[in-house]
Amino acid sequence: MNTKKLLLNAAVLATMLTSISCSQEEVAGGQAGDESVVTFTAQLPGSPQSKAIGDGMTAKTLSYAVYAQGTKTPLITSEDEVTFTNGQATISLRLASGRSYDLLFWADAYDAKNSNAPYTVDFSTQTLTIDYDAAKPLSNDESLDAFFGNANVTVKGAVSQNINLKRPFAQLNIGTNDMEEAKASLNTEALKSSVKVSGIFSSMNLMTGIPDPNTSREVTFGFSAIPEEKFTVGDNEYDYLALNYLLVSDQKGLVNCEFTYTDGATTERRTIDNVPVQRNYRTNIFGSLLTGSVDLGITIDPVFDTQDFNYQELLLAAKNGGKVVLTSDVTITDEMPVVVEGGNTLVIDLAGKKLTRSGADNGQSGVWALRVNDGTIIIDDSKGTGSIDGGAGLEHVTLWAHGKNAKIIIKGGNITVGGNDTGNIFNNCVYASNGGQVEIYGGTFENAAPQTGTSIYPSLNLQNGNPGKITVYGGTFKNYDPATGDDYLKGTFVANGYSSVKISYEPATNGTYRVVEGTGVASGTDISEALKSGKELITLASDVTIEPAAFASVTKSTIDLNGQTLTFGNKVTLNVPKGGNLTFRNGEIVADGFEPELSIINANEGSSITLDGVTINTTGTGIGPANCASDVTIEIRNSELNCGAYGFATNATMPVGNNVKIILADSKFSASEPVFINIPCEATIDNCDLDGTTHGMVLRGGKATVSNSTITLTYTDDDYATIGSFFDGKNWGSGNMLNIAALTVGNKSTGYQYPSVLHLINTTVESAGEHASYFPALYSWANQGKDFGVTITYDDQTTFNGDIIYGSENITVNGAPAKVTEP
Repeated sequence: MNTKKLLLNAAVLATMLTSISCSQEEVAGGQAGDESVVTFTAQLPGSPQSKAIGDGMTAKTLSYAVYAQGTKTPLITSEDEVTFTNGQATISLRLASGRSYDLLFWADAYDAKNSNAPYTVDFSTQTLTIDYDAAKPLSNDESLDAFFGNANVTVKGAVSQNINLKRPFAQLNIGTNDMEEAKASLNTEALKSSVKVSGIFSSMNLMTGIPDPNTSREVTFGFSAIPEEKFTVGDNEYDYLALNYLLVSDQKGLVNCEFTYTDGATTERRTIDNVPVQRNYRTNIFGSLLTGSVDLGITIDPVFDTQDFNYQELLLAAKNGGKVVLTSDVTITDEMPVVVEGGNTLVIDLAGKKLTRSGADNGQSGVWALRVNDGTIIIDDSKGTGSIDGGAGLEHVTLWAHGKNAKIIIKGGNITVGGNDTGNIFNNCVYASNGGQVEIYGGTFENAAPQTGTSIYPSLNLQNGNPGKITVYGGTFKNYDPATGDDYLKGTFVANGYSSVKISYEPATNGTYRVVEGTGVASGTDISEALKSGKELITLASDVTIEPAAFASVTKSTIDLNGQTLTFGNKVTLNVPKGGNLTFRNGEIVADGFEPELSIINANEGSSITLDGVTINTTGTGIGPANCASDVTIEIRNSELNCGAYGFATNATMPVGNNVKIILADSKFSASEPVFINIPCEATIDNCDLDGTTHGMVLRGGKATVSNSTITLTYTDDDYATIGSFFDGKNWGSGNMLNIAALTVGNKSTGYQYPSVLHLINTTVESAGEHASYFPALYSWANQGKDFGVTITYDDQTTFNGDIIYGSENITVNGAPAKVTEP
C-alpha cells in the first residue's frame, strides 16, 4: 500500500493535468481466465495549455486502490505510481467478470519516496490526513495542489472509463489593483504574505468526501513571496497577494481570515470575517488592498458546480464592500439583515434571480430587504428578469436609503413590496430618509396595496419631516406616477429634462407610467404634437403607430425609439421637409404593406436624416434622398435595414440633385438591391454587410469609398441562365435594369452622364449561392465621354470571389487602363 504525507491547503480552480501511461495489469477477486481488462483514464480538472497559477500542473503522479463494492479493505493498491502526461494517467486492471468494484484515486506533486510530502493518504481507512504542525505550511505554495476521485464498475467484459478528478479544496485568492501605486511606499519586489484561516479541516474521508468535523481548526500559512501572476474578476485584473488551498466541505460554509503582508520594513494586517468557501470553488477577495480598502470585493467563482453563496456574499459585501452576482434565489431574514455602513459600496447584479424579504406580517415596522446607512447600494439586472421583494407587513420597505451619506442607485430589476391583510399599510418600494439619496435609471416598481385610506400606491416615498431625495431618470411604475411625488411634499420625483408618460390604464386604479428622457410620447398624437411644438428630443415610452404625414412639421428633432417599435399606419412615404433635420435612434421601425419600390423615408431639399441603432423592417424601399433633392445628408450607423426592392437608394430623376452626402457605417443592408447609388454624390461605406438578391451594390454614378465591408449577391430566381447574359449587346435601362453582379459600376446608356469613382479597402465582393457561376463578382461598363468614365481602385486586402468583367473602354483600375474582358 502506498501512503504519503500531504499538507492541505485546498483548491478550487480546476485546471487540468493529465498523462497517459499504463500500470501493470493485476487480477482481483477472480481466477485467471475468468477476468476482463478494465481501463481507467484519470483526467485532472485543468488544461496543460493554460500555464497559469492554480492550473493543476503541479500534480505529477496518480495512486489508486481497488475494493470489492461496499467494502473498505483494498484488493489492489498501486505499488508504483502512475505518471501524468498531458493531463491524463491511464491504468489497466484485470478484474473478475460479473463482479462490482469501488475505486479511489489520488493525484499530487509528490512521489512515494518523498519524506516531505505534506499529507497522508491511507487507502486502508480511505482517509486523507494533514499534519499542519509538522508540515509548517507556507502561503502561496502551488505544490500543495492535489486531486481525488472515486468510481464504481461492474465488470461485464472489457471496460474503458474516464475518471474526472477534483480538488478536495477551496482555493482562496487575495488580490489587489494598486500594485503600481504601492511602489511609492512599499518595496513591492520584496513583498511576502501570510494567511491565517479558522474553520478548515485536517482530515476527510476520500470515499464520501466528508471532512472529519473533529479536525476543524485554525491554520496559519506562513510568510512566503507573493505569486507573480494575476487573476481576473469580470473585466478587471488583480495582482495576487496570496493563494491558499483550504480543506473544506462540499457544502457552503464560512471561514474567518486574517491576511498579513510585509516588505520587511512595513507590515499590514487585515481581518475579513465570514468568507464564503466551498469545495471545487475559488473565493476571490480583491480591491485596493495595499493603499486602502477601496472597493473590497468578494466573489465565488464556480469551477464545476452551481454555487449557493449569495446570502453570505451579500452580508460580506455589505460589511466590506464588493459586487455580488446572484446565481440563486436569496431570502433575507430578520436574523441577518443586509445593511451597508462604513462608506462601503455594495453592487448587486440580480442576474435574473429573486431576492425576497422573508415572513408575513409580524407586526414589526421598519422592515427592509436592503438598507444603506452610510455608503452606496447599486442594483442592476443583467438578465432582465430579476426581482427584489420587500415582503408583506406593516411599514415594509424594499430599498431604504437612510442618512446623509446613504445612496441607492437602481439600474434594473423588478422592485416590489407586498400588502397587509389588516389594511393598515404604509409600504414602499423605495424609501429615502434623513438625507438619503436615491437615483433610479431603470427597473419596474409596484406596490401591491394602496396606502391606508387612499388610492395611492406609493412605490416611492420620503420620510415626513426628515426626508431624503429621490430622482428618477427612467423606469416603469405600476399604479403610480412618480411625477406626483409623495403624500407629504407633493412634487415630482422626475429629473429635469425627463418626463413621466402614462403607457397603460392597467393596473387599476392608476395605470402604468414610464419615465423617459426628453418629451415622452405614447401615441401618434403625442408625437405629432411634440413635432409641432418643436421638441428636440422625443422619446417613445411604448410602441406607437403613427401616420408618416405627422413629420411634415419637423424642423430639428431626435426620435429616441427607446427600444420600442414605431409602426407606419399608412403606406405613404415619410418626407422630411425642406431644411428639416430628423434623427431616429435605438429601436425598430416597421412599415408593412408598402410596394417594393416605394421609399418609406425620404430626405427633401436641404434636409438631413440620421439612423443610429435602428432596425427597419419593411416590404418597401428603406431610405434615400427625394427626387432631384440637393444639399442632402443621410447617415446610417449601427443599424439594420431589411427591405423590399432597395435598402438605401437614390433616384436619378432630372434634374439630378447635387451635394448629396451619404454615410453608411457599422450596419447591415438586406434587400433585392441593398445599396443603389446613381447620382453624383459622396458616399462613405464602412464596416457594412450588403446582402442582395439582384445586386449587392450598384454605383451608376458618384463617388463611393467602401472599406472593411462585404458585398454579396445570392441570386435565387429560376431565370438565372438567361438573365446572366440578358444585357449582352444591349444598353441598360432605368432603375436596376443593368448587368447583374455582386458589384456593378458605371453606366451603359445615354442617360446618367456622370463619372463613377469607387475605392475598395479591405472589402470582400462575392457572387454566392447555387447560381454564383452565372454572375460575376464585379461588372463595369463606362460612359465614353471625357471625364465621365469609371475609376476603380482596390487594395491588397480586397478580394473578389467570382469573375471580374470590364465591358468597355474608359475604365481605369488602380491607375492603369483596364483590359476589356467582355466579348
